[in-house]
Amino acid sequence: MYSKTKEGLLNDVIGMTKRTGQGLPQFVIDKGGWQYIADELVEEGHLAIYGRNTNDPVTTWYCYTKCYNVEKDTSDFRGTMLYYSFMRHYLRIDEDDRGVLSSNAEVVNHNMGAYKEWLIKNLEGLEAIKSLEDVTIDTELLDEHIEYLKGRDWYKDNLTVKESLEQLKDGTDNLEEIIPQTKKIVRMMDGKPQYKEEMEKYEDNLVEYKAELKTRKKIFSIMDGQDSDSKVQEAFSKYTEKV
Repeated sequence: MYSKTKEGLLNDVIGMTKRTGQGLPQFVIDKGGWQYIADELVEEGHLAIYGRNTNDPVTTWYCYTKCYNVEKDTSDFRGTMLYYSFMRHYLRIDEDDRGVLSSNAEVVNHNMGAYKEWLIKNLEGLEAIKSLEDVTIDTELLDEHIEYLKGRDWYKDNLTVKESLEQLKDGTDNLEEIIPQTKKIVRMMDGKPQYKEEMEKYEDNLVEYKAELKTRKKIFSIMDGQDSDSKVQEAFSKYTEKV
């Protein structure tokens, strides 16, 4: 069962990499509704996005950045399958009892020159996969995040985490609707001198909307892993007491 906390999702990716040599596909992120967490992990440099077609949730992968990633190695399907066999042979990953490892060894034997070249190039990253362990993320809130938090009515009223999450999510959903609408308006006005001043206002609004959305998602990622019945001020006490 995949966890929906930021730390939990990252460790899910790490665990998947250690077991299979692969990252986590986009469709799993979509199914769990964890895009906001995945985006933050990418932004912070914990994960990277690779794939032959990043618009395809099946061939798009979220990969841990501190080891070798076969998804990064090639955008060619045949090459990717070849490197999968190389990687699984080297790591001795045998997913079932149907001779997968033997099949990988056969591929290596038929492509020994390419295998040796690939191994020399990627040895350090492959060894990193062998030693992967769960990690701990120390989430930080900047002063502006805490100021925003303290300005929310649900925080001032010290509602429960569950109640606060519901209100936070409502506002976040609204922003996620407003942002593409604002982008569309800006595109329609772009290149039309008579709308220049008005377009600049929309562009300024867009910057503010994006910044607020980012702050909301960071606050959400912290609250989402807390006891739903606890008070929200208590949930954020270790962050707010520093200010």
